[in-house]
Amino acid sequence: HKLQTFQLKGRLYTLTVLQLTHINTHLFLDELKTSIAKAPKLFGKTPIVLDCGDMMVPFDDLKCIYDICKQEGLIPVALQGTDNSVISNAQGLGLAQLG
Repeated sequence: HKLQTFQLKGRLYTLTVLQLTHINTHLFLDELKTSIAKAPKLFGKTPIVLDCGDMMVPFDDLKCIYDICKQEGLIPVALQGTDNSVISNAQGLGLAQLG
């Protein structure tokens, strides 16, 4: 009898998607802080997907947004978008790449 150390299982989870509509890191921080102040329990240690839509988001801006999210208690787990840079940006941040 061989000892099994893990099993792979599929599960469905609902994740909060933070859809980026404009890239302005200063404004993003202000808006995020305002949203968190209105509903702090919603944002505490919440895993999120950063959705870039069809925008091309430079890595430095995306890294800044990622860092702000973490600083404010969110946990980015994946990056979503249609621009070709999404895959390399996701890999650079250590995030899963969705759609």
